Amino acid sequence: MEQVLQTIGPSVHDGLSEAMYRGVPQAMTRTSAISYLMGAGYSREAAQQFARAWEQQFS
Repeated sequence: MEQVLQTIGPSVHDGLSEAMYRGVPQAMTRTSAISYLMGAGYSREAAQQFARAWEQQFS
């Protein structure tokens, strides 16, 4: 469990910071998507790029 928390911790921290600017639903969706992609084997950087592309596509 500790490894999981350490792995997703930076994304959760970023999501909490983003919630102040973009709103809680969008920040939670982004954080969840990044965590899901990381669980599927993507690196944090690749998962963040996918999330950015998704946000740009739907904004």
